[in-house]
Amino acid sequence: MDKSVKEEFFVYLANNLFLDQNITFDVYSKDYVYTIKGKSYLGRGAGNNILYLDSDGVLNAGKEGISSNFYRILGEINPRVGRRFDTIKGLLNKIMQISRAQGNYIANAPFKTFTGPDIDKLIPTNLLVDFEKTVKDLEKELKECKLTEEESKIAAVHAANITPYTPNIFQALAEIENDLGYKIFVASAGPDIAVKEQAKRLSIDENFVKASNFRFTRGKLSSIEAYAGIRKKVEDGNHEACVFVTDDWSSDFRIASTFGLGLVTLVTQEQKNFPCRIYAKLPEIREDFSKLPEFVRRYQWARVYAELLSPSGIKRVRALIKQINSLSNQFADEKHAKDLIKEFLNLTSFVIPDQCYEIRKLLEDLESTDVERHKKIIPEIISRINETPLAKAGEKFDIGLENYVDWEKHV
Repeated sequence: MDKSVKEEFFVYLANNLFLDQNITFDVYSKDYVYTIKGKSYLGRGAGNNILYLDSDGVLNAGKEGISSNFYRILGEINPRVGRRFDTIKGLLNKIMQISRAQGNYIANAPFKTFTGPDIDKLIPTNLLVDFEKTVKDLEKELKECKLTEEESKIAAVHAANITPYTPNIFQALAEIENDLGYKIFVASAGPDIAVKEQAKRLSIDENFVKASNFRFTRGKLSSIEAYAGIRKKVEDGNHEACVFVTDDWSSDFRIASTFGLGLVTLVTQEQKNFPCRIYAKLPEIREDFSKLPEFVRRYQWARVYAELLSPSGIKRVRALIKQINSLSNQFADEKHAKDLIKEFLNLTSFVIPDQCYEIRKLLEDLESTDVERHKKIIPEIISRINETPLAKAGEKFDIGLENYVDWEKHV
C-alpha cells in the first residue's frame, strides 16, 4: 500500500476507533513489545518514543502553575520585581496572547502543510517580530530589577514546593516510562530554572526539560531565550511515536505543529480546530492523570494495526465477526463455525496475542468429544472475540473503511 495512503489509514484507525472514548476494549497486557521494520511501537524497547508534557495547566492540580507561582514569589523576594509586578505580568500575558495568535493563524490558514522546520515561514512577520520584542521587553524589565541567579533559584525551589501536582501523576508517568518505553520530556514556555525544579520532583531528568532559558552572567540575569531547544528536540524526534500533552494548543503551536502523525492530547474541551491530525481530548487528566497511559497504549496499538493489517484485511475481519455472531450457540454446523474462527485467528494473529484472549486455546478444546463442553466453549469464544478492538467498531466505521479499501485497489 502506498505510504501516503497507509498514513491516512492510520489516522482513520486512530481517530475513529482506538482513540474513540465511547469505545471501550482491552488494550492488552503491559508486557508486549512490538518492533516493526526497525521501529519500536510498544514496550521497554521503544526507546525513540517521547512523551512531551506542557508544564503549566498539565502538571499542576490547581489554577496556579509553576510559572505564575515563580514570578509571584520572585516579587516577594526582590522588591524591585514586586513594584513592577503588574508590568511584568502584563508582558507575560502579552507573550501568551501572541503565541495564541500564531497558533490560531496556523489553524485557520488555507494551506495544509503544518509540520517541519519551515513552520515559522508560514506565520505573519508582525506576529514573529511582536513575540521576540515582547520577550526582550520582559528581559529588560527583569534586568532593571537586578534579578540575580540566587533569587531565581530560591523562587524556583519555593514555587516547586507549593505547586500541587495532578493526582496520580507519579504512578502514571512511571507506567508510561517503564511499561510503555517512553522517555519523558517537559516542553514549556515557562522559566527553565523553575520548570527544572518541578521536573526534579517528578523524577524527570533536567536534561529532558526544554523551557525558556534564563541565562545568568556572574550571578546576574543576562538574557532570556524563549522555548530554548524545544523546536529542535521535537523535530529530531520520532514524531510518529511521540505524544504531546497540552492544555492550550494555540499557545504551544511551535511544539504541536511539528506532530504530523503524533498524538496530541488536550486536557481541555474548549479548543475545537487545530492542525494536528491525531488527537484526544482528555480534560479528566486534570483530576486523574492515570487516564493518560491507557490512551498512549491505544495510540500505539493503532500504529501496530495500521502496519500489520490492510484495509481489506480489516474489512474481512469485521465480516467474520458478524458471521460468527450470527451463528446459533448450538452450532448445527460445527465445522463451519471452526473454519470461521480459524480464519479470524489467522488474520489477526499479529495483532491479537494468543495469551490475551486465549481464543486459540479454547478452539483446541473443541477437538474433544464432549458435546456438552462444546456448547459452553462456543459462546465463550464468541464473547472473547467480541472484546477485541475491531469487534467494538460500529457501522459508521465500516462506511469510512470502504474509502481505504477502494484506495488500496487503485494504488
